[in-house]
Amino acid sequence: MFPHQYAGLLKGWLAAAEHPGITQVRTCAEIGRHEQPVGVALTLSDGWTFILQCVGTAPDGGNTNRDPRYPAPNLPDGSWENMPAYQVARKVFERQQGAYSGLKSRQPQATPGALLRLALKVTEAAEHEHVAITEKVDNLKVVFADGSTVYGLAAGYIAPGETKLAHPAHDVPADWRKEPANVS
Repeated sequence: MFPHQYAGLLKGWLAAAEHPGITQVRTCAEIGRHEQPVGVALTLSDGWTFILQCVGTAPDGGNTNRDPRYPAPNLPDGSWENMPAYQVARKVFERQQGAYSGLKSRQPQATPGALLRLALKVTEAAEHEHVAITEKVDNLKVVFADGSTVYGLAAGYIAPGETKLAHPAHDVPADWRKEPANVS
């Protein structure tokens, strides 16, 4: 399975879970996030948006051994940033973020670890016939029956009313990483 296909499935699974801490789930393509072109964007109840980037590896033997029911994506000729669909989606996202009128907290309530565990939980609960192994070490890892692997990487957070990452995941302040007892 290719990362973009997993991102689409994960979006559906997360939306169906109806987690009270998540108000909206979109793919990175749907918000025009060309910096992380494949993944999901989770808008949290506190207004912060968490970006989970999906990257992957081919099965042994390369793409010829992939499940034919999951075709390769149409990759851009050049930069993702120059794709018209991403440009339009980015403008819509920027307008939506600019219209944010809620309270702005200093830091997100949910930690990257809690959100990765939630992604793992909904992937396992879906019992998709092509998902063979799931695990969370530092990031999310999903191995598919065809041998391909998708990794979910915590790219970072977008603050309420903003459009750029407040802190890339590797730069998130240490006190933001502390696990609150009520978020899982």
